[in-house]
Amino acid sequence: MPDGPEARRGMRRRRGLAVPVVLMALSMLCAGCGFAAGGTNSAAVPAPIDPGKLRIGYAEPNAVMTVLREKGELSGRLADLSVTPEWHAFADEAEALTALREGRIDLAATGDAVPAFLLKEGDPVVYLAAEPSNPAAYAVVVPLESDILNVSDLKGKKIAYPRYANEHLLLMQMADRAGLPLADMKLAPVAPSAMERSFAERKADAWAVAEPVLSRLQSSGVRIVADGTGLVATRDVYLANARYYRERKEVLDAALDAILRQEDWIGSDVHGAAEWLSARTEVEHIEWLKVFERKLFGIAPLLESIAKEEQNVVDTLVRLKGRKETYAVPDFLPDPQT
Repeated sequence: MPDGPEARRGMRRRRGLAVPVVLMALSMLCAGCGFAAGGTNSAAVPAPIDPGKLRIGYAEPNAVMTVLREKGELSGRLADLSVTPEWHAFADEAEALTALREGRIDLAATGDAVPAFLLKEGDPVVYLAAEPSNPAAYAVVVPLESDILNVSDLKGKKIAYPRYANEHLLLMQMADRAGLPLADMKLAPVAPSAMERSFAERKADAWAVAEPVLSRLQSSGVRIVADGTGLVATRDVYLANARYYRERKEVLDAALDAILRQEDWIGSDVHGAAEWLSARTEVEHIEWLKVFERKLFGIAPLLESIAKEEQNVVDTLVRLKGRKETYAVPDFLPDPQT
C-alpha cells in the first residue's frame, strides 16, 4: 500500500466524498435514541441545561476546535436553532471531562483515554463520535543530546506527562511492554499547554506528548524514543452531557455536521489550513504540516467496531491497574448496545 505525504493527503481528499455517508450513519445511530448513560442512577441530580447555548469544552492546543471557533460555521449553523456556542478552554482534557460530568459544559473533545480513566457507571455522559486512530501523533521524546535511547532507559528518569490523557496511558503501555514498572520512573504531571516550557527549561528527562506539541518540540530538536504504534488510546472522541443529548440532540447533530465539514476543509487544503492556523496559534505553518502528516481527521459515529476498540482501551487500563473496575462502553452510547 502506498505511503508518504501524497498518499495521506489523497486519503484525506477521498474522505471528503464520504461526508454525506457519515452524516447518514450519525443520524441513523442517533435517531430515536433515549437517555442512556446515567439514566439508571437515581442518586444523580440532573444537571440544568441552557437550551439557548451549546457549551463546548476542550484543552489547548486543538486544531479542530480552533477552526470551529474562529471560522464561524458552527455559529451560523446553531443560529438556525436559536442557539449560541460558548467556548471553554481547560488546562487539560481531564478538567473538561469533569466539567461535562458536572453539567458545566455540554460537549467535550478529549482523547479516548480520558473517559477510560475517569468515567464511572451512572455518569451522565455519552460517547457521540470518534476521530481516526492516530498512533504516530503520540510519542515519548527526549532532547537530541540525551542518553535515553529506548523505553528501558527511562528507569530512574523523570518523565513529564499530562495526567489521565492518552499520553498517560501511552506511557503506561510502553513501560509494560518494556517490562519496566511505573514505580521505577519519576512521573511528573504537566499540563499540555506547559509542556513546551517544561522541555525548554529541561524540567524532566523525557516528555510524553501529542500533536501539535510533538511537531513544535521537533523544531527545537528532539529524538522520538517510541510512539503509539501498536498501542491503544490513540484517537480523540467527542463526549456529550447525556441530559443535553436527550433534550437538544438536534443541536449536537448540527455541531457534529460542522466538525465534519471543517475537518474536510483541513484535509482538502492542508497548506491553506496550515497557513490559516499559523496566523491564529503559536504553531508555525511548517509545524502544522507535520501535524497533518501524522494526524488524520474525519469523525465517525461510535459504531460497533469503534465501540469495541474503546472497550479495549478501558480494559487495558484495568489490566495495567490504572483503574480498579472496567465499565461497559455500550452503556455510554446514545443507543445502548447489547
